[in-house]
Parts: sequence; structure tokens; C-alpha cells
Amino acid sequence: MKKFFLSSFFHNNHPQQIFLKNTSWLFFSNIVARCFKFFLIPFAAQVLGPEGYGLFNYGLSLAAVFFVLSDVGLTLLIPLELSRHQRPEVFISTTLVLKCAFLLICSLFFWMSYFFIKDPLLVPLYFIMFFISVLEQLKQLLTTYLQSFHRMECIAISFIAENFIITIIGCGVLYFI
Repeated sequence: MKKFFLSSFFHNNHPQQIFLKNTSWLFFSNIVARCFKFFLIPFAAQVLGPEGYGLFNYGLSLAAVFFVLSDVGLTLLIPLELSRHQRPEVFISTTLVLKCAFLLICSLFFWMSYFFIKDPLLVPLYFIMFFISVLEQLKQLLTTYLQSFHRMECIAISFIAENFIITIIGCGVLYFI
């Protein structure tokens, strides 16, 4: 039974099995991650109150606006180009350099907007949103590489671990505010 489970959910054998394996891993990880968020978001809203939660959403929106340009379709191009390249390591290093350059440009715009912040409660939140946004963009790049190689189990495990860590740290930070 253990051998069947390991070969079915951790190895790529044939197209139908790969499809079932990848779908199962992604479905399971999304359910677990949504359960973590189901507890974190109402807890954050209750602890922060209407004004604090509004500031939190405002900071999150600002980060999303500035970091939306850090991808410019790069993650859509990666799986196609990786399947075509004879030397994927060259393509991977090139996309990593491009992604870092786009992140640097978006970070500069993000920090230029920092000087227009009037609310002192938003300043520490701005730093947190910056680091979360940069890490999210780098995670998205890694996820795209793993998808190209049909390694959804790695994506699922990292997605669950990421949401678990965010929930624990988020609850800890909110509790000690």
C-alpha cells in the first residue's frame, strides 16, 4: 500500500497518473491553505478593529499596485520556453535576472511612494507589505519552474507550509499588538 501511494503521488509515471497526482496535490493544498486563512482573517479583523483592518487592506492594495508590473508575463512564458530549450539552466538564469531587475524597479517605485504616507500607523505595515510582496514574487517564479517540471507535490507542500507559517506569525503579531 505504501509503495502504491508513493508511486502514485510522488512519481511521474504516465500522463493520466500525472494529471491525477497534480490535481490531487493542488486540490489538497488549496483546501488546507484556505482553512488557515479562514481562521486568520476574522482574527485579524477582530484584533485590528475597523480602522486598523482598513489600513491593513490599504497597505496590501498599495503593494499590489506597485508589484503588479514585476511579472510582465514572465511566468506565462517560462513553461513554454523551458520545454523548447536544450539548455534550461541558461534560460532559468536569464529569467531570474529579469525577474530581479523587474523587482528592483517595482521596489524603487514602492519606496518612492513611502514618502507620501501621512498615517504613522501605516509606516510599519509598509515595511511588512514590501517584504511579503518581494517574497511572493520570488515564490511565484519558483512555483512556475516547478510547474514546468510537473512537481506539484513540491508546490503543494510549500504552499501549505507557507500558509501555516503566515498564520502562526500573523496570529503572534496580532496577539502582541
